[in-house]
Amino acid sequence: GPKARILVYGTSMNGADRLTRTLRHELGAYFGYGGKGFVPMARGWQSQRHKDVRWTHERWRTNVVNRGLILNGRYGLAGVLARNGATGGESEFGTVRDGPVNRRVNRFELYYQEQPEGGDVAYSVDEGPFRTLGTDGPVVRDRVHAIEVPEGPHALRVRAAGGNLRLYGVVMESEQSGVVVDAASLVGAYTRVLLRFDEAHWAEQLRLRQPDLLLFWMGGNDAGVNADLDAPAFQATYVEALRRARAGRPEASCLVMSVLDKGMMVRGQVRSIPRVLQVVAAQRAAAAEAGCAFFDAHAATGGEGTMRRWRANRPVLVISDLGHLTDHGSLVVSTLLLKALLAGYAEHVAAR
Repeated sequence: GPKARILVYGTSMNGADRLTRTLRHELGAYFGYGGKGFVPMARGWQSQRHKDVRWTHERWRTNVVNRGLILNGRYGLAGVLARNGATGGESEFGTVRDGPVNRRVNRFELYYQEQPEGGDVAYSVDEGPFRTLGTDGPVVRDRVHAIEVPEGPHALRVRAAGGNLRLYGVVMESEQSGVVVDAASLVGAYTRVLLRFDEAHWAEQLRLRQPDLLLFWMGGNDAGVNADLDAPAFQATYVEALRRARAGRPEASCLVMSVLDKGMMVRGQVRSIPRVLQVVAAQRAAAAEAGCAFFDAHAATGGEGTMRRWRANRPVLVISDLGHLTDHGSLVVSTLLLKALLAGYAEHVAAR
């Protein structure tokens, strides 16, 4: 059935797929569970996690868009490129036994790069025989290989079968109409990292994935106490990133979510980092300039002084660094976002 796809670009604030998990579960309860969505071939950062999937990966060499070391700038949709070294590489993407999301799947999609002298990738469904897919082609270009299965619980195994591979990830979707939420978490990334994707490649990845809502929750690292913030340059960078993403998928709605309050210790007291307000203002202006909606998560969570209050709260909502959230804190933020999305949806329906 038809899908409403949401793609969320974030930082370590969503590094464990917590915000996106809440959206996946709660929007799914209203509109149907469309599936897990996109998962990278392998983890790009030690702290990266994905919920609502059985995901294992070993022996791949990963390059992340943050570092910008891949010369052609092709990191795939979620900013993690997997390459096979001499030891090969293997991953598994499976449905889950508990929870409402991704218990059944009827389609896997393998996102990869075709290239001159590209190697072979082998895949198998449910311990069945391995089939081989060649990635050799006359020019470098992005491809998607669809694997249809009868709706039900399944696992896809993917492994290197010789030669050089550049793999991006796998999409899992079910037959059911509903919402799919992709988490593209760039752990530790400054917003400018989005400009390290090759522009045409990023646009093509978005065109292939066809998200209906592009949601950006970047900026936490730009607002950090050690960050060197030039607010006008930050705003211009954000506008350019939004422009590039929208060029690949102009049909999609677009939403910029602000950073939250961030705390620092001053003489034993928790104080708000002042530059956070500059980042929020620049994000608001960038969203307006790019024609995107804006969700002021800073104001919605209580504005300045929030992390002081959240640290003292029981249950504790922020960890000791006064920036990253506990599970409870993530639930608060994702619930506020969810309410804003549903309020906007209700207004839209009423206006029709």
